[in-house]
Amino acid sequence: AVTINVSGEALPEEPGGKVTITTTTTTTSRNEKFSITREDAAHYEMTQNSYTVDLQSGDLWQWDNNLKNLLLYEPAEGEKEDLRVIIKVTGLPVAESGQWDTASFILYKDDNNYITIGKKSHYAGFCYVVEKNETAVETSGDSIYNNVESGYLGITYKDGIVTLSAKADGGTWIDVANITDHTIGNDYKIGFGAWESNDRSKNITFSDFKVGTSEDSFETLEALESVPFINVTVNEEKIEIEKNPNIDTNGFLSNH
Repeated sequence: AVTINVSGEALPEEPGGKVTITTTTTTTSRNEKFSITREDAAHYEMTQNSYTVDLQSGDLWQWDNNLKNLLLYEPAEGEKEDLRVIIKVTGLPVAESGQWDTASFILYKDDNNYITIGKKSHYAGFCYVVEKNETAVETSGDSIYNNVESGYLGITYKDGIVTLSAKADGGTWIDVANITDHTIGNDYKIGFGAWESNDRSKNITFSDFKVGTSEDSFETLEALESVPFINVTVNEEKIEIEKNPNIDTNGFLSNH
């Protein structure tokens, strides 16, 4: 028999006068640990390792909660009391006057109770927001990071203490804030959100999402395998057919 592999190559002939044709199909589906709030499928793209959002007008702020394509990850119950997560973000907003572009990594209970770490055009450096029962407080970061467009964001949650961390590409990890006064509890998700005040055809990519515990250093987490945003399944099917002695099978295989 002549076997055709997935690359279309003919493998060594086996006895029996048959040809085995192998076909493969690939299917994808969103990882069941992820959901999207206020989904607008025309304005995001998801791969196995990344989530790219086209910036749209919207917000996640007190009573003004119309942020589209808020991606949420559900940690396992056993993970929620001691969790450290990191994400790489490309396309982070730089400091600009009169703009409100935002990229946020979110410890999210609901639209009115959350903590974010990220960058905003209208605030300095790596900044953060704490919202409790529809009252939000925004805090600026260090202006030396104003022009950083690619880096990592981190959230650590243990014993009710939230530590927000960040790293510019090529830099070192810094702790931005330690927060104890919040309304998160142990019923939360991890969020990924980005928005703008006016359309400038920008997008932001979240990638290399890693999950561990507070015992894991950031360097350890960076070396871990990413949590996939989508699952990829490859199915293989083999069909065996009789060779026709009047057809030069090898010639057919070499020309098709």
